[in-house]
Amino acid sequence: FSLNTSQRTSIYPGYLFLTGFDARHHIPFLGKSSFSNRAYSYISFGRERILQHVGGTENWLIPKYATTNPLLTSGEYVYSSLSTEVRGHEYGARKAGSVFGFSSEIRIPFFQYLLQQNWKNSLLKNFLLIGFFDAAVVWDGFLPEITKSSSATYHAENPVVKIDLQYNTNPWITGTGLGLRTSVLGYYVRLDYAWKIESKKIIDPKWIFSLGLDF
Repeated sequence: FSLNTSQRTSIYPGYLFLTGFDARHHIPFLGKSSFSNRAYSYISFGRERILQHVGGTENWLIPKYATTNPLLTSGEYVYSSLSTEVRGHEYGARKAGSVFGFSSEIRIPFFQYLLQQNWKNSLLKNFLLIGFFDAAVVWDGFLPEITKSSSATYHAENPVVKIDLQYNTNPWITGTGLGLRTSVLGYYVRLDYAWKIESKKIIDPKWIFSLGLDF
């Protein structure tokens, strides 16, 4: 069985290229604590690309989705994907075909310092107090064009008035906060109190409940 050129064109009208990385590094200190870092990038380009919805956290149990401030994008998107972490922001706080982000956490298993023994109780043994900082930026295409990533739109309407506003904003979205981690019945659970950072101000704190341990 074979396909001629016209058949291939009709069945595969577009093409997608995807590249990226996800690197993580943990630096121990004070014997049991760690300074944990993650850097990642997902770049899609071609005719049929992946739209990255940036923000939020992985396995968010009560998720929220952004409905304003979409990035002005160009091209055709056929697929979509969540790109986390940027805690303090909703899913889709930024949208584009490519993303770069990083996260840093200080993880302190404080019960292990207080109890000074090997507890079999996983709830106490795996209990972590963390402080974190997240940031990400998005763009369209293969090479980063950060200046274009600062254009955003706002849309609102009622029966009388419709508003479409284009304005400039910081291309980076950032968030910071504190969190707790532990394991319950073999599952790691996370509770974060996260602030978004906008215009050099820390605002709009949110409680975030999710599953998982590593970012």
